[in-house]
Amino acid sequence: MIGHLRHVKPIYGWGWVNADGATRDTPVPFRLSCDHANALEGTVVDTHEFSGATAHLSPRHTTDGYFNVEIRRNAAPIAQGYAEA
Repeated sequence: MIGHLRHVKPIYGWGWVNADGATRDTPVPFRLSCDHANALEGTVVDTHEFSGATAHLSPRHTTDGYFNVEIRRNAAPIAQGYAEA
């Protein structure tokens, strides 16, 4: 069941990397299924390379809407980067 959807728009920022630290392309935008509208964690939904994975958002500043993002699948990191949400 989806409680709230949070739209995440990955941007280049300092670049995106895979779990091994290798540079990767910036992912396309995705949506998170979350418990509430301002949740900092959720499951990636829809057809996406991260579908089913958990995304953790860490605010870069208190009010600007930019976040460090870590994507995990089964608790193992698979990618990290920067996004608007």
